[in-house]
Formats: sequence, C-alpha cells, structure tokens
Amino acid sequence: MTNFVPLAMMGWCAEVTYLASTGFTKCSILLFYRRMTKGTYNKRWKYAILVAIAVTAVYSLVFIFMLIFSCSPTAAYWKSFNPYYDEDFHCIESQYTNVLSGGMSIASDLYSVLLPCIMLRKFDAPRRQKIALNIIFSLGLIAVAAGSVRTYYLEKVGHSIDLTWDGYDVLVWAQLETQLSLICASAPALRVFFRTYLTNPLRAFSA
Repeated sequence: MTNFVPLAMMGWCAEVTYLASTGFTKCSILLFYRRMTKGTYNKRWKYAILVAIAVTAVYSLVFIFMLIFSCSPTAAYWKSFNPYYDEDFHCIESQYTNVLSGGMSIASDLYSVLLPCIMLRKFDAPRRQKIALNIIFSLGLIAVAAGSVRTYYLEKVGHSIDLTWDGYDVLVWAQLETQLSLICASAPALRVFFRTYLTNPLRAFSA
C-alpha cells in the first residue's frame, strides 16, 4: 500500500506540469494569432485574441492553485495513501474540479482552432495559402479530441476504486494532448523550415 504514495506524488506533479505546459502552449498559439493581425484595422480580432489569452492564463493559474491547495497540508494529497499516515488533513472533492478543468481545456482548445479559421476568411491572401493555413490550424481538432477523451477518463477516476489503473489512461491522453498542442504551436514555423531545407537542401546548408 505504501507504493501508492510515490505514485500519487508523481500524479500530482504530472497534473501541475500538464496545466502549466498546456496553458503556456495555448498562450503561445494565441500570441501567434496576434502577430497575424498586427497592422490590421479590425480591432475585433485583436480583442478576441487578447480575451482568449487572458481567460487561458487565468483559468490555468486558478486550477494550478486549486491543485496545490486541494489538500491541507498539500503533502496530504499523496501521503494520505499511506495507511499509517495519521496526521490531520482535509481535501476537497476533486471529481468536480477535474471535470471542470477538462471542460475548460476543451473549450479553449476549440476556440483556438476555430478563431484563426474564421479570421482567414477575411484575410487578403492567396487561396492556396489560405487552404494550407486552414489545414494546419485544423490539426488542433486532434488535440481537442484527445482532450475530450482525457476528460472522460478523468471523470472515471473520480469514481474509481483503483486510481493506478484508471489514472494510467488519463496520463496517456494528457500526454497525447500536450504533444499535439506543441506540434500545432510549432507548425507555422516548421513551414518555413521545410520550405528552406527540403526544397533546396544543398543551397540551404551551404549558406
């Protein structure tokens, strides 16, 4: 039974890391959208992006602090799995906050995907370039799907009697969502990389 303590501690660290990494990644993507609208006179896009950045940053910080202070003392989050732990502690019910956190993550992912697709309809750019950008941005729907599956398993963990078994599925889908988000955030920069080094690699490396 004492083996659950380090596992619970690693799970807690993974949750904090997940919230921080996905929050930073989404803000990075939204800042890229902000650069796309720089110099335009349509303030609606500017405000829509700034509001999205603010909401993403706030809810990420709120859930990180909720996780840190979900138990008093904080170490009781993992130490309480030790049957010999006899200190006084209090923990809030996490099954509702976990689902709320997953729902907010899905909503922000979906917003980050739909916003640029709507923006590109008003942009004066070649048709082929618009199609390519829409394909890149639509890849974020895969991250939305991964986040939805993660939230499903997260809800199951709240009612599970075997956290190590059901928690594994949450970890897998959380990692998949995080990595897909990073790929989507890097996709616009990779376009320049592939155009430079794959169209004429000898010239690029000699330069």
